[in-house]
Amino acid sequence: MHYQDYKRRRRSRIVTLLLAVAIGMPLFPSFSGISADENENAAGISAEENVKATASSSETKRFFRTNGLKDPVIPSSETDPWRGNYVYFGRYDGKPIKFRVLDTHATEYGADTILLDSDKVLYIDAFDEDGVPNSESGTANQWLISDCRRNLNGYSFLRKAGGFSSIEKSIILNSSRAEAYYKFGDGPGEVPLFVLSFFSYSAALDKEKFFLLDVGDLSNLAYGYSQVTDNETDCANRLKYDLTGKASPWRLRTATTRIANSTSMNAYIYGTGELHIGCEAVERAGIAPACNILKDKILMSTVVAGNPTTVGTEYSLTLLDDNIKIKVDDSKKAVLRGSKVTVPYTLSGSDSGNVNQVSVLILKERYDPDAETNEILYYETLSTDSSGSSYFNMPSDMTLTFWSTRYHVYLVAEHTNGTYGTVYAGISNEITRPIAHAELDFVSNKEVHLSNVQRDALNYLIDEDLIDRRKSSNPDVQYVYDIDKDGNYDFQLLYGKYWEKLPSNSVVGDLCFTEEQLTGSDYSSIRFMMSRPDVVLDLSGGTTYVGSIEADALIYLMTKKIIGFKFIDHNTYSAYLDIDKDGSYDLVVPKTDANPMILYSGRSLSGIYSIPKTQLADSIYSSVTFKFPKATPTPSPTVAKPAQPLNVKTTTESPTSVKVSWSAVSGASGYQVARSTSPDKDFVALGTVTETSRVCPGLTCGTTYYFKVRAYKNVNGSKVYGDYSAVASVVTVTKPSAPPGVKATSTSTSSIKVSWSAVSGASGYQVARSTSPDKDFVVLGSVTELYRSCTGLTCGTKYYFKVRAYKIVDGKRVYGAYSAVVNAIPKPSAPTGVKATVSSSTSVTVSWNKVTGATGYEVWRATSADGTYSKTGAVTECSRRCPGLTSGKKYYFKVRAYKEVNGTKIYSAYSTVVSATPK
Repeated sequence: MHYQDYKRRRRSRIVTLLLAVAIGMPLFPSFSGISADENENAAGISAEENVKATASSSETKRFFRTNGLKDPVIPSSETDPWRGNYVYFGRYDGKPIKFRVLDTHATEYGADTILLDSDKVLYIDAFDEDGVPNSESGTANQWLISDCRRNLNGYSFLRKAGGFSSIEKSIILNSSRAEAYYKFGDGPGEVPLFVLSFFSYSAALDKEKFFLLDVGDLSNLAYGYSQVTDNETDCANRLKYDLTGKASPWRLRTATTRIANSTSMNAYIYGTGELHIGCEAVERAGIAPACNILKDKILMSTVVAGNPTTVGTEYSLTLLDDNIKIKVDDSKKAVLRGSKVTVPYTLSGSDSGNVNQVSVLILKERYDPDAETNEILYYETLSTDSSGSSYFNMPSDMTLTFWSTRYHVYLVAEHTNGTYGTVYAGISNEITRPIAHAELDFVSNKEVHLSNVQRDALNYLIDEDLIDRRKSSNPDVQYVYDIDKDGNYDFQLLYGKYWEKLPSNSVVGDLCFTEEQLTGSDYSSIRFMMSRPDVVLDLSGGTTYVGSIEADALIYLMTKKIIGFKFIDHNTYSAYLDIDKDGSYDLVVPKTDANPMILYSGRSLSGIYSIPKTQLADSIYSSVTFKFPKATPTPSPTVAKPAQPLNVKTTTESPTSVKVSWSAVSGASGYQVARSTSPDKDFVALGTVTETSRVCPGLTCGTTYYFKVRAYKNVNGSKVYGDYSAVASVVTVTKPSAPPGVKATSTSTSSIKVSWSAVSGASGYQVARSTSPDKDFVVLGSVTELYRSCTGLTCGTKYYFKVRAYKIVDGKRVYGAYSAVVNAIPKPSAPTGVKATVSSSTSVTVSWNKVTGATGYEVWRATSADGTYSKTGAVTECSRRCPGLTSGKKYYFKVRAYKEVNGTKIYSAYSTVVSATPK
């Protein structure tokens, strides 16, 4: 190619690029690597279609942050089911919770969030447990002081063991929204007159993570729910099911204001989806939690069911975990070989031990943790090759030229939790452009389908005039190529099909373009693998004539020091060769090809000696084989086998080891023990000993093992084995079972008693404690009783306990499995010695014994023993006078103690009920 032609082509490409930018053409998909017309003709589709066609199905199902989520479909009538997207977030009773996406950009709660509403009724609860106001001025149906609000954000849901991780909790917004008057009308969120007469206001939110929807939410078309009407009937889009699959009523947070007993009534949804006017605050009804989640810690969302272009699509979330760190070491450089990108990386951070998957993530824009939008172009889990290196496959529609400009490559270390569970991840620094090696293998396959990475490499070679290309006169062939520029064309490009090696090609072995030739390219080497000859040097007849290929193979083996050699430089011969490098020379090498290679008198090889392929990795040869005369084997003398060992016995050495012993065998040099968990198969030899016993460690408690022994003699450096003995068996020590009936009971403001039932055969027990249900347990010590008092605890803190039994075997402890985890909260004891004494015709004085650690006490009163009790007030003394009573009427009293911890009252259980009648 002439220099002027080369410059003209370069200018043409720059002009085309500038035109593409000016008219807004999509540049990223056009990774052709050769020329636009050639790429279209070769692939049969446009460059843009090519990207879509080659994209992995996983790419189209992953979105940066939550960019793929869509708002619900507005229902046309009440018979329409709810239609929209779903997100799995958190767990309830061990299963991921499926939430409806109500609004992808909710702004009225204090931030730009995603508003979620549980797709199912998760549990049953009362709005107020006893119907008694929780403040002096409150009423039983007020959301902000309700038991339902407290439970939803406490241990019934948000803080329930195994429910939400700390990272999930961190992205839930503390939602706030002022009380609002419902508007009359038939628009989104507006209500008809009959509803307005019962539900005047929406309840305010004050920094709740989880809450219930209100009447306005359930009348918001934009949320996918139907407008509430005057003639309200069944509503399919408000229908929800419980965890058993039954249609269930579910509660709202809106209080009624215009009906009798309104101070204890709240709105809820029938099991048919119809809005119900009121439900008693003490009644138990379904709870369908709602919340707002922030987007700053969400790395991506993944489709786990459905199609992102349709409604009903379900997503899982990948959340950033600051304690998972993955770093790509740029000093070691990623390597691109063909389409395989090998990436060196390191993991660190306290959660890195949880990582069970590392993936490549390719983004259209450079990753910015503050950016809300980006496009995921490719995602693939890394594989591991035979050398243990991690790699991914370069997408066929991406070229190395645009690495770090039109797309950006990262690694993501992930802790996956099943298909629907939340994924926790750390993202690496951006991977810089790798060291590239393009390999076109015409040896393994006659037909080669080239990726854009390989096309780009060819394009460079053509433009730099390193290889020749010309148009073909064959109508089925587009171009022919001469890669070694010897005037003979070596392969051809067939229209719309593949690249094919020409039968007349003259390239032997590999043709490799070096780094020096590729200066200014993205590649450090481009290799054409045309053939890999097998070289056989047959000296079985004593001599062989050496051709050029054999000579090249020998020179390679010598320069790489794969074989030993010594130059002699005589008139006829040039070197001695030591093929197996044992110090004895095997061949004499001729000075010229005219002379035959001959065996050296001191040779030590016989038969066939082949140089392994692994030693020829960068050679043009796939194998180099030397054939020598076969040696006649010397027959070995017959040796009598040793007898079978007798009296094989097994004894337990420890819970996980067994000693096997036997009687000595006359003439034996040593013995071999074999072990199995089956009496007649799968025996594994453990090694040899010269003694008549062997200790076998590393066994499993409670398992039956079988052993057999055989003797051997050493004969001429080899072992001659006798027959195995009879099989002996032994059962290792069985671990104690997990303690049943474990209970944890508060005994004071700073202590909890843990008790359990006995375990047969146990020598003692260990109790472990934590403030987390599934981690950080600390062993408190050992006891022989069936209980342990755990002191020094913090009042109001929930503690978790588990117990395991142990046996003492040979002076060592053998521990069993831990029991199920139980929990309790240290709190004051219930008051004792409660008395009710008539003070006057209208008053009664209630007294009790002091409770250790209590801050104060509450006295509750009713007119029947099992009636509704109301609080008379709180005192710090151990008595309270209750005035304002009716003479002759019997009153019932009970007392509970409390301790204030950080502004929160921790209550004891109620005392026994006492009564008195003022007269």
